[in-house]
Amino acid sequence: MYKLIISIICVVFVSINANSQQQDTTKTQQTHHLGLHASSLGGIGFSYRYWPGKLGVQITTLPIFRKNKGHFLSIGATALYALKKGKTVDLYAYTGLHYVSAKSSNNQSGNGLESLNTGVGVGFKINLSESFNLNIQTGYGFYDLTGQLVTTIAGGGGLYYSF
Repeated sequence: MYKLIISIICVVFVSINANSQQQDTTKTQQTHHLGLHASSLGGIGFSYRYWPGKLGVQITTLPIFRKNKGHFLSIGATALYALKKGKTVDLYAYTGLHYVSAKSSNNQSGNGLESLNTGVGVGFKINLSESFNLNIQTGYGFYDLTGQLVTTIAGGGGLYYSF
């Protein structure tokens, strides 16, 4: 009887310990991220990331409309691919598409600025804490696809809260 009670206690202890380890790993694997992002390829403004595994997506936007004074609009979409995950720093590849439109009432021509940009690059996700991370990106971009095409180095960064 004594051996049976000890065996049951050991089985319960091992199952509780295994369950708590599973819960700990799910806590660190957060898939939703909200923050601020500024990138020539991924957009400027408020950003949402959904990154459940190796593949993720990011949407960034900043609409500013002023009555009779013009507007500024930035909309970006980015695909993310985790290359290497570490304890503090993760390495990832990304490709982005960014639309920018700006017009002020001072524009003599009335055209304003309109640009469509795309490109690829790599980024570093630096985990500052369990809930906050800093992202630094660099890459190569193709700017103003619908007008005077320009190619050059791209860059950006963002600060995110993960949940």
